Amino acid sequence: MKEIRWLSWPLPRPLPREVALWVPDTGAIMGTSIHLAGTFGTRLRGLLFRPSLPPGEGLLLFPTRQVHSYLMRFPLDVAYIDRHGHVLRKEPLLPGRRGPYVRRAFFVLEMSLGALEDLEVGQRLALLAHLPAGEEKDRQNHSPASQA
Repeated sequence: MKEIRWLSWPLPRPLPREVALWVPDTGAIMGTSIHLAGTFGTRLRGLLFRPSLPPGEGLLLFPTRQVHSYLMRFPLDVAYIDRHGHVLRKEPLLPGRRGPYVRRAFFVLEMSLGALEDLEVGQRLALLAHLPAGEEKDRQNHSPASQA
């Protein structure tokens, strides 16, 4: 079993491999297995060559202000997010297309089509990192439940 700790924007270093995303205002969980793409190589590979994207899974690319879906096999929901986790824009992205350039964006979240249906522009996203059990037990003090 893994502990979960609260992370704030911008992301700390070293980065976890994946995070969960939720909306603190509504309590909605947007995804439980969001992979981070913060290097040139991980951004370049993105979701290429994947046949689909399972529910709850996604990719958070950074730093970036624009994405494309060239060579993709399935449509995406894409959210452009600023450095503080606020959603600036969201829209579907069909295969073989280029998304808009969003000047204030720093992160772009890619999930399967329909996964971001309840996400609203202006809402703030929060991150939960998955950590190995027993790693820094005091991190439980920073969990969303303890901040309520």
